[in-house]
Amino acid sequence: MKYFLTGITLIVLFFTAGELIADKVYTWTDEKGGVHISQDPPPKFAKNKDVIHYKPMSAEEIRETKRQREKQQEAYKERIRSEKLQEVQKARDNAENARKEAIEARASAEEEVKKANEFIYRHNRNRYLRRVFRYENRKAAESAIAAQERARLAEDKAMDAEKKRKSAEDSANEDEK
Repeated sequence: MKYFLTGITLIVLFFTAGELIADKVYTWTDEKGGVHISQDPPPKFAKNKDVIHYKPMSAEEIRETKRQREKQQEAYKERIRSEKLQEVQKARDNAENARKEAIEARASAEEEVKKANEFIYRHNRNRYLRRVFRYENRKAAESAIAAQERARLAEDKAMDAEKKRKSAEDSANEDEK
């Protein structure tokens, strides 16, 4: 009988031990503004009293929580990887578009220079034509210079886009390691 009572006592203690350890946590603020967290009830002068009821989790609940957390972390990592790949693809597209624009701007500038040279050559053969078409010749030359500047800016933009693409790819590759 002695062993039976000891066994029953141990079983009862085992099931109630979790509640005896910490089933309430008190938080309160003292008169100086300090926040206290303890298992002891707060004093009467305390402000902002709050009681947190704590229920310990079972081993299975802990394992399930860990599994859920790992799933969330994997989903987060996958989302980040997906965003990085989208960023890389966007940088590639931007670089390709900038290259095309630079090629078109260069071709346009070459055409503008060719037209300006032909116009100036036709109207620069004698003193009379030079004097009559002086402003038109200047305008044609300025137009050609402006077209060359647009082409240079487009090429600079293409180079910047290429650098951003390279940086995005390096960043994505670095994250995969």
